[in-house]
Amino acid sequence: MGDAALLALLPCKPEKAERQVPVQGQQATLHMASCDVGDATFAVASLRLPDGVDAVAAAQAWKLASLTGLKSTPEQARDWPLPARAGMPLAGWQASGVRHTGQPVQARVLPLARGRELYQAALYGDVPADVLTTWVDGLRFVAAP
Repeated sequence: MGDAALLALLPCKPEKAERQVPVQGQQATLHMASCDVGDATFAVASLRLPDGVDAVAAAQAWKLASLTGLKSTPEQARDWPLPARAGMPLAGWQASGVRHTGQPVQARVLPLARGRELYQAALYGDVPADVLTTWVDGLRFVAAP
């Protein structure tokens, strides 16, 4: 996945999946890992941008696709500011929506980028503030193998 990868400490053993997704008329592989703890889902996804694809536009399209999946809209999304860490400015978004099961859910999403890689770390559901802080603090860029 390029020269850097996002390391995420998940609170449980993740299920992994990948699928092909369209990105500005080209195909790319979306890699996903997620796990459930109680009513909360912790998820991390990554996507290597094809050559010639604009990263800002691709990140915006990913946000819109995520909101659509939540049956939410850009107007319902709010900023989710987080303290910046060395080498990792953190600013995400949050929105209320609906899980694929039809249950209401609060989503907190942290989009990140490194080189041609886009990442999305997301938490779906409510957790105590210390759990949320620990999860966000566990996100790190590391050298790719």
